[in-house]
Amino acid sequence: ALDKLSTQHLYHPTQVEIVQSNVVFDISSLMLYGTQAVPVRLKILLDRLFSVLKQEEVLHILHGLGWTLRDYVRGYILQGQTRVSTQ
Repeated sequence: ALDKLSTQHLYHPTQVEIVQSNVVFDISSLMLYGTQAVPVRLKILLDRLFSVLKQEEVLHILHGLGWTLRDYVRGYILQGQTRVSTQ
């Protein structure tokens, strides 16, 4: 099928693009800022982007958008959590 495409020269399965954390932040902000949940397909895309960043970069991006890593892994932010006091 790729032989029939006129844009075949644009597709290189072995070519890797460098991902910069500031670009991932911009993309993440479009998906996460002001939201309480992330659709599964968008989360898969973010997972792919986050997988090439350092963990501290991912945490910084999530924190800047109001998400914790736990919320992101779950796919949504829990509302109305009560904190248990150990006093």
